[in-house]
Amino acid sequence: MPASLHKIRIATDIDGSSPIEVLFNPSEYTIDDSNTWTDQERNTQRPELQYTGGARKTLSMELFFDSYESNEDVRQYTRLIANLLEVDSNLNRPPVCTIEWGDNSSQPPNDADFPFVGILETLTQRFVLFKSDGTPVRARLTVRFKQFRLHSLLIRF
Repeated sequence: MPASLHKIRIATDIDGSSPIEVLFNPSEYTIDDSNTWTDQERNTQRPELQYTGGARKTLSMELFFDSYESNEDVRQYTRLIANLLEVDSNLNRPPVCTIEWGDNSSQPPNDADFPFVGILETLTQRFVLFKSDGTPVRARLTVRFKQFRLHSLLIRF
């Protein structure tokens, strides 16, 4: 029996909000991680590198939205992602998101990238197909989430 298709779901820490399920899964994603090193000056020698800390991971991907066949304005779907940048008045900050996709096991040997807990750091919306009246029906969203904490708190669906 074939495995069922798992779509990316994004839950937030806003009370009463429903998880966002993407229309189409991305064909790829990128995880960036890094450490910070600085030169320590010495009077008689070349500088020595000193480790000064780790950076937070980022998750980047392109999300595809298409409402052409249903003849709907695609912005009703893309707006859900754009709203992740808005400040929630109860929290006084944008929401923290838990992105889940596929096997959520972070134990070896899987060492999965999901769930990823972070904030939406950047969003670029590209509308690429329109109805004759100018209503967009297809969009590509480039998103980058930044890890919220080093030991993540999961928001369960």
